[in-house]
Amino acid sequence: MKNRELVIVPLIITILGLFLYVIGDTITGDFVRIFFPQRNTIFEFLKIYFTAFLLIYICGLFTDDRKVNNYLFSRVVGSLIMMALTIALGSFVYFVFHKVTALSLLIIFLVSVWVGQLVSYFTQKHEFKYQNTMAIILQTLITLLITFYTLYPLNNYLFN
Repeated sequence: MKNRELVIVPLIITILGLFLYVIGDTITGDFVRIFFPQRNTIFEFLKIYFTAFLLIYICGLFTDDRKVNNYLFSRVVGSLIMMALTIALGSFVYFVFHKVTALSLLIIFLVSVWVGQLVSYFTQKHEFKYQNTMAIILQTLITLLITFYTLYPLNNYLFN
């Protein structure tokens, strides 16, 4: 399980992320903008984690034959860590170098995916009270924030 969570799943998220990034350039429309990145910005890269997480979670529900204590909660926490780390590292790069390049976003993406999966792996080892309720609330908040800021982006370095 450790190899799967720390090697295979990050590799799948990376491949899915690159695929979503390439698709995002060719697809347009308001609804599609919520799920696919449209520009090289820190916020748009958060959509990669969001969409990849949803696809992996949905596929995992139908294909995973083993029972994980808190599968949904661990995936949501891992996704949240990936997003927070992307914002933190992206902000650091922006404030130090005054711009965020595609290469720096790719490096940030790879680091964030691996750290997020590490957190997800350790989260699966512990059971929490009301973990599914917390996971659903967190995922709903993430969805609402991504939808809102996709439709009404702010004018700062995260969105430009």
